[in-house]
Amino acid sequence: METLAERLKYVLYKLDLNQVEAARLIGISQQSINYILRNNLNTSRLSVRIAEGLQINPEWLLTGKGEWQPEKINKIPIINDNLILQLYFRDNSLTKDTKYILSNRDLGKKPFAVQIEDNKLCICTRVDEYKEKDSYLKDDYLYINDCEIKISKKDTNNPDAGYKVIEWRIYDIKV
Repeated sequence: METLAERLKYVLYKLDLNQVEAARLIGISQQSINYILRNNLNTSRLSVRIAEGLQINPEWLLTGKGEWQPEKINKIPIINDNLILQLYFRDNSLTKDTKYILSNRDLGKKPFAVQIEDNKLCICTRVDEYKEKDSYLKDDYLYINDCEIKISKKDTNNPDAGYKVIEWRIYDIKV
């Protein structure tokens, strides 16, 4: 797709929007969209506004570089306490002092991180919410209770216990 008009036409198709619906979302006239498409424009002063209104990647709309859908960044809470973890799963309760890490991966409905060492975190989720089949961490599970946090292989005696470790993060921090 070489032009702004071609990329806009593609997005309207992917989002299943007609020009009137798109114009309403963007906050411009349908005639403006029609003008861009009909004249196969390569640029428009409305480009950024169109991208924001349709919630698409503005760089892609302007240049064709990258993906048309913006990358989603997920905030993952760092939880080292079993009680807080249970509250998080029950009703999303977290303390105001909760720290977060960021990920652009889809890690299920309620991923969380646990600090294992000063510079080492594991990102986990409930076993039943984990969808990725080709993980390189197939056998790592986190077990957390009031007294300890441990990582081990799946407990075959109690397959529902523990949380699936999805990702390890090791930070090279010199204090």
